[in-house]
Amino acid sequence: MLSKVKVIKFRIYFIVLLALSIVYVGFLKTSFYQSSAVITIKNLDDSSTATSILGLVSGQSNNTTQDAMTLQEYLKSYEVYDKLDKEFHLSEYYASYDLDILQKMYAFNTYEDYIELYNKHLNIIYDATSNITSISFLHVDSKKAQEIVTFLINEAENKLNEYNKQTAKKQLAFVENETEKQKQVLDTSIEKLGLYQDTQKTLNPNSQAETNTSILSELKGKLVENQAKLEKISKYLTNSSFEVIDLKREISQIENSIKQIRKEQSGSDKQTLNKSIFEFERIKAEVDLNTELYKQALLLLQSSKLDANKDKKTLQVLVNANLAQSYSEPRRIRELVTVVLVLSLLYGILSMIIAIIKDHRE
Repeated sequence: MLSKVKVIKFRIYFIVLLALSIVYVGFLKTSFYQSSAVITIKNLDDSSTATSILGLVSGQSNNTTQDAMTLQEYLKSYEVYDKLDKEFHLSEYYASYDLDILQKMYAFNTYEDYIELYNKHLNIIYDATSNITSISFLHVDSKKAQEIVTFLINEAENKLNEYNKQTAKKQLAFVENETEKQKQVLDTSIEKLGLYQDTQKTLNPNSQAETNTSILSELKGKLVENQAKLEKISKYLTNSSFEVIDLKREISQIENSIKQIRKEQSGSDKQTLNKSIFEFERIKAEVDLNTELYKQALLLLQSSKLDANKDKKTLQVLVNANLAQSYSEPRRIRELVTVVLVLSLLYGILSMIIAIIKDHRE
C-alpha cells in the first residue's frame, strides 16, 4: 500500500512539473523579436597597401577574416555592452519585468551575468568562404532590436578604423624616426664632401682633369709647331744664334709642362689627379645615394601621415537591419514538444530505476 502511495506521489510530481513547464513555455516565457543585418568588410586602401613599402616593412595585409574575428569579439565585449547600456538602457531592461522571472536579472546578479545575457541575445555568424557576416539581436521591442543592430554595425566600423589608425600612428612614429636618421646620414655625407673639397682646394677634380687635358692638347700642338720651326731655321742659322737658343728654351719649357701635367694625372704620387677624381666620385656617389634614400623616406613619411588620419575600412551593408513583424523566440510548439519528450523520457527512466530497485528488494 505504501509503495502504491509513493508511485502516485511520483506521478503527481511529474504531472505538476510537466504542467508547469507547459504553462511557462506556452504562456509565460518572454517572446523576442529578432532584427538581422548582413554585412561584409571592405578595405578602401587595397591598391596602396599592395604597393606600399610601409606595408611590406610592417607586414600589413588585407586579412578580412582577421577583421571579422576582431569585429565579432569586440561586439561581444563589455565595452560595447556599456555603450549600448548608455544608449538603450539595457541593464534597466534586463532587470525589468519585460523579461519573464526565469530570464530577468535580479539584485544578486553580477555585471558578468548581464554580459552573459547580452551575448545570449546577440548572434554573429561569419562565413569565411564569402566573407559575409550576419549580425542579429533579440529584444522584446522590434524597433529597439533594429536600432541596436544598426548601432552595432556603426560601432564596429568605427572600432575597426580606430584599430587601423592606432597601427598607422605607430608606423608613422617608426617612419619619422627612420627619416630623421636618414637625414643625419645625408648631412654627414655632405659634410664629408665639403671637407674633401676644402682639403683638395677644388670643387670638382673632374673639371681640373678636363682643364689639364685641354692644356695638354694645346701644349702638344705648340710643341709640334715649335719643333717644326726649329728644324726649319736650323738649316740656315747656327746653334749659337739667338733665335735657335730661344726656340730650344721654349720647346724645353713646353716639354717640362707636359711632363708635369702627365705626372699629376697618372704619376706615382699618392695625391695624383686620378686618385683625387676616384675619391671625389666615391664621396659624391655616397651623397647622391643618401639624397635619393632621404627623398624616398620623405615620400613614405607623407604617405604614413595620410594613413594615420584616414578611414581604411568600411562595413558594406548588404542587407539592412529589418523591423521584425513577428516573434522569433521562443518557438513555442517546438519547445513544448521538446519539453514533453524530455520529461516523458525522464519519467520512463526514473520509473524503470524504481522498478529495478523494487525487484531487488523483494
